[in-house]
Amino acid sequence: MSDKLQIAWIFDPIPPSGAIQGGVPSSHVFKPDLDTFVREIIQNSMDQKTNGLVTVNFVFEEMEGHLKDDFLDAIDWQNLRKHVEASAEAGFTTISPRLAYGLQNIESRPLTILRIDDFGTVGLTGGESEPSKNFSALCKNTLDTCEDKPYRGGSYGLGKAVLWSFSSISAVLFSSSINLDSSLKFRLIGRTELPYHITASGQWSGPGWYGKPEMIGQGLNRAASAWDTDAQYVATGSRMLRDVEKGAGTSILVIGFDEPRQEQTRELKEIAYEISRSASRWFWPSLKGPDSRLAVNVEAYENGNEIYNQKVEVSTEESPFVEVLSESEFVEKLERQGDVSKTSLLFRIPAKKPHAGGAEEPECDTQLELRVRQGGTEDSPELKNSVALIRGAGMVVQYLPVPIPLSDKKFHGILLAGLANGTTTANESAEKFFRAAEPPSHKEWDAATDGVRAEYKQGGQARLKGLWQEMTSAIIKMCQESIPASSQGPERLSRLFRIGGQKGGWGGPAKFRIAGTTANLEEDAWHFSGRITRQSEENKPWEFTVSSWLAGETGRGDLIPIHHLEVENGEVVIGPATATVIIPANVSRVSFSGNTIKADKEQHIILRNTKMRIEVRPRFRS
Repeated sequence: MSDKLQIAWIFDPIPPSGAIQGGVPSSHVFKPDLDTFVREIIQNSMDQKTNGLVTVNFVFEEMEGHLKDDFLDAIDWQNLRKHVEASAEAGFTTISPRLAYGLQNIESRPLTILRIDDFGTVGLTGGESEPSKNFSALCKNTLDTCEDKPYRGGSYGLGKAVLWSFSSISAVLFSSSINLDSSLKFRLIGRTELPYHITASGQWSGPGWYGKPEMIGQGLNRAASAWDTDAQYVATGSRMLRDVEKGAGTSILVIGFDEPRQEQTRELKEIAYEISRSASRWFWPSLKGPDSRLAVNVEAYENGNEIYNQKVEVSTEESPFVEVLSESEFVEKLERQGDVSKTSLLFRIPAKKPHAGGAEEPECDTQLELRVRQGGTEDSPELKNSVALIRGAGMVVQYLPVPIPLSDKKFHGILLAGLANGTTTANESAEKFFRAAEPPSHKEWDAATDGVRAEYKQGGQARLKGLWQEMTSAIIKMCQESIPASSQGPERLSRLFRIGGQKGGWGGPAKFRIAGTTANLEEDAWHFSGRITRQSEENKPWEFTVSSWLAGETGRGDLIPIHHLEVENGEVVIGPATATVIIPANVSRVSFSGNTIKADKEQHIILRNTKMRIEVRPRFRS
């Protein structure tokens, strides 16, 4: 540790209980892939937006030789190395082997670091021990989030765990420019997330911080933030200086960047490209559209030589969704490529439970806006027939696949919920509910989360399921012909009762006549009836088959099995595909009635919104 700077790595001793920690539990909450990493980083920056544009820069640097040595000297590597080595030798299965691998790579191979800068954000505000402030939430505490921003994207304080997961030695540096007392102040600190370990100087709980030593009583020492001159001196060698002309914000540096889910180390160019793609995939609502509020840049260098530099633009996979969000003219039905239809879906937010002696909040209704665009052959197939779920945070929570039966149409949809659908009181309530319905990874809406269970009364899960069913039904109506919702079915089904005219013995209209046909949907099954009259004078046995189909735009469609069939005279045989009725020669007229198998709730939506075709085929028996 330099006497001039007095900045070093300082670790917490084990607690009086003697309890030890063999890893970082929060790191197992997330799937440690690059997609998750990018989502968490950018959303954290968006949550700290001030006014105007938020800029996030990802800068990779691979260094060796004196560049690598100078960097390691600047971060007090010799001290940190002792603790990483002791942690690697501690034998904890979830983290020690990875630390041993990271230590070997740092000392024998070029060192890769990733620096992330954001601008147009608040920065690391708050005191050294002030809870629920930006500094403590990111650099000190676990399960601590900033509740002064009730509509932020994050809500658990766990997303930061991905930073240490992507460092092969679980070490990260932070610096920040902060508007304080009418001037821009500069702050620096580091943190490493190690397990319990023993060095020559003692036993350590695990976590350590890189900062200025500060006595806090009872002979205990901690690392506090370095400020201004001291911070800038260390930041120069550790690549943590910030451009003061760009104003407030935060910089993060991941030491020994490594993808934990990759078996082999990828080229920096490939990783940089994947970060660009991920930023476009999840943040196109903020990158481009009516409310552009985000810019992302990705760079990569090897020993000071630039090998990648790209400003993130919306890719072809997400462009159709941008068109949907930007569209101002709408049609009722999707008929041509580029047509956009929209509708409102009603969602009832469950009542909130009373807290701290306060009264409970009653349930309330909110409107979600569904927009759907008909795709074309030139659209990318990757995200076709899916709906992007978006709330006010400006990030796509999930691309929800919505299969449309018996349709070749391609579509791209968006569902705007909460503040993404406008700043009304109902939308504010919806924003809170859907935020609570997101698990720590923020990749879906699920009313079984701890947040919903703690804050809301029962009913959320059933209402979400109903929302998905209503959304599917609405998209089916947008993509297909107008379909009445009456119990008589999509259209006069009597027109759909057909007499076969195939060769090989099938009779024609001159030999048989079908009349009195009806069909309706009751209790999740189609019920049908009719009568057949033999008009030919041929006195011999005959038969007819009955089959039911969901009509397709091309081909025959999907078969729905017959469950039951009754006739006045004749023998009924129900097979897996059709029902056959054998009629004696002395019977010239037969009435029949029957029903298909029952559908489940999701299939019921399809049945009500798709044409049904009943085929009745009479013929003389051989």
